[in-house]
Parts: sequence; structure tokens; C-alpha cells
Amino acid sequence: MFPWTSVMGFFSTAPDQWRRAQVRRHDCTVDCLLLSRVALWYQVTGELPIRLVIVRDPAGHEHDDFFFSTDIHAELAAVVAEYADRWSIEVPFREVKQHPQSWRRCSPSCNVTVGLRLYSTVWMWFLQAGGDQPAWPHRPWYTRKRSPSFADALAALRAALWRQRLSPAIAAAPEFA
Repeated sequence: MFPWTSVMGFFSTAPDQWRRAQVRRHDCTVDCLLLSRVALWYQVTGELPIRLVIVRDPAGHEHDDFFFSTDIHAELAAVVAEYADRWSIEVPFREVKQHPQSWRRCSPSCNVTVGLRLYSTVWMWFLQAGGDQPAWPHRPWYTRKRSPSFADALAALRAALWRQRLSPAIAAAPEFA
């Protein structure tokens, strides 16, 4: 476990040690403040030094982001950009671990394989069923949502399966004939 209280002490510095930079994050460039230190984290990397990078919003609206890199010579902006680029890979890993619980019944060694296959199958169905413009429910609290989440795709698949199972039963019921 990393001693976070000592990390904050480790990074408590004079304001003039922060470097203002423009960093590419996802699909835009943002202004931020960067601070970095090279350190040893014996429990994780042993004797290999790591670079710790803090990204701070100059306006103070966002929480600080903390990044770790084993490339101690990398440009700070490049470390931040690489984490942002990797985000699209990390999201499926998280979603495979979080949704649904039913594919966790096999051994730990096959969880990843089963989870990623099911994850891919759900997305392929969702994209094929939706054609060129797959739809997801409008949620007024997600005003900036531009694409469906895995939860949206999974909910659409579940709804389609329930419709498929219930529609023949409802059509055959005498009270609906």
C-alpha cells in the first residue's frame, strides 16, 4: 500500500515549482499545472525508480490527477497524454470486471477470457442491432453523453431478449386475442 500521506508531503512545494503546460487529453488540449518527482517505491518496483506526476487544474475546478511512470526521462506532458490514450483500453477492463456478476462463476484464470468474449459479443450485437445509429435511452442528467456505455448495450440486449420471450406468450394468451 502506498503511503498517500507521505506522497502529499513529498509533493508539498513552493508554487513556483509547478510547470504550466498544454496537454493533449482525449480529443482536446487543456491547460494544466504539472509537478513531478522521481522516487523509489520498493513494494512495487523494487530498486527501479519511478516518476510521479501530478496534474492540477489551474482554475481549481478538477481534482488533482496522479500518474506513475517507469520512464523517468519521459516528458511530463507525454506521460499525461499516454494515460489519456490508454483510457479507451482501461474502460473495457473495468466494465468486464464490474458487469454482470454471472460470468464470475468460473475460475479466476478463465474470468478474463469469458468476460472479454461476452463483452465483445454484447457490443457486436448492439452495434448490429442498431445499424448505423445505435440508440440508447435519453437521460436528462447526462447532458454531455455522446456514446452509449456497456450498461446501455447490456440493457438493450436484455430488453430484446425479454421482448422475444414475452411477445409470443402475450400474443397466444386468450385475453389478448
